[in-house]
Amino acid sequence: MARGASHLGRSVTADTTVVPDKLEVRVEQQADCTVLYLDGEIDTYVAPRVRECLADMWARTSTPLVIIDLSRVTFCDAAGLRTLLFALKIMEMAGRRLVLSGVGERMALLMRVSGVLDAFEIHDSVEHVLFADADIRPR
Repeated sequence: MARGASHLGRSVTADTTVVPDKLEVRVEQQADCTVLYLDGEIDTYVAPRVRECLADMWARTSTPLVIIDLSRVTFCDAAGLRTLLFALKIMEMAGRRLVLSGVGERMALLMRVSGVLDAFEIHDSVEHVLFADADIRPR
């Protein structure tokens, strides 16, 4: 999505970071949330770069809601799970809400076996999070 585009009627700004041959991270900044789209593998090689992107996003934005979309993640190992837990910790420390979307069966199984599935709020898609958030937000 290009800079200045619209997503569900919201103004969106996007930045993309690519870790060669492994993962693309696209960050969409909206008025009331930030969405990180991950596309590829989250493993020991790319996890440090993803943590850097998360820390940078945390420092540059103050949106109360951060969504990490995992629907295009093709592989995740223990380093990837630690990265997601890192994201959860820094968001909670800042009083912000982290939601995962698009968690596939393999990722859910890995999270369940590792005992971290219940630590996260999970929705089917980014759109479900945005619509659910709009329904609970005071008017």
